[in-house]
Amino acid sequence: MNLEILLKNKNLVNISSDTLYELHETIQEYIDTHNKPIPKEIESIVDSIDIIDNNATSYNNIAALYEKIGTYDKAEHLYLKALSVSIDTLGKEHLDTANIYYNIALFYSSIKEYQNSESFYSKGIKIKEKILGREHLDMATSYTNLAELHKLNGNYYQVERLYQEALAIWQNCLGENHPNVATAYNNLAGFYESLSEYDKAENLYLKALNIKVISLGKEDKSTASAYNNLAVFYYEINNYEKACEYMKMAVSMRKKLFPEGHPHLDESLEGLELIKFKFIDRHVK
Repeated sequence: MNLEILLKNKNLVNISSDTLYELHETIQEYIDTHNKPIPKEIESIVDSIDIIDNNATSYNNIAALYEKIGTYDKAEHLYLKALSVSIDTLGKEHLDTANIYYNIALFYSSIKEYQNSESFYSKGIKIKEKILGREHLDMATSYTNLAELHKLNGNYYQVERLYQEALAIWQNCLGENHPNVATAYNNLAGFYESLSEYDKAENLYLKALNIKVISLGKEDKSTASAYNNLAVFYYEINNYEKACEYMKMAVSMRKKLFPEGHPHLDESLEGLELIKFKFIDRHVK
């Protein structure tokens, strides 16, 4: 399915709920390969999709299409319709219903309605907690995402609590030296850094880096990013000596991982030059 061909033949196009996935892929491919907005004519194609079976999944998928093309009023209406149908057909305490709550939350987050987003995500989490239990592996990602929403709303106590819950689940289910545990430490570190609690942040950033070195090795893109991010942290708190040390490591690793001119390599090279400039400037003064 080609978007430009669809536009030329839109009066002949017959898209049903069964071919929604293919249309999703086509629109996403257009977004990825064209540096311009999606043509508004696509809205008429989405409008023509016939939902025969009053199925929550179909409403949800069409809502996602409207969201992709920026028709947010129609997207909101159909996401809420999907939720209503799911509750009527599957019940409030069903995983599919919980996932639709999540989808609506993500939609509201994408249009910066963070309070609505937090409300719907919280409702989805309560359903999953009843079905899966609070210590289930899937809950760690849910708690992490809810923490991000609380952060946007300035509810910092909830952010810390939820990040810590996610950390505990990943530690218990996956072990201390798993990359997901490193992610949890990194999330907490970033949170403490935003509150200027730099000692706590540094300790957690170093823990995250150590886990990545152990679990992924030093020739891994994620490990290289951890070195880069730790260098940026030290730069932000004016510890240019350590910033230089970690950025040199990031540059060395990224030179092995990426070709010359790659954005990740350039990021580290430019960062190193900036750190060196600050380091020299401080000592000259």
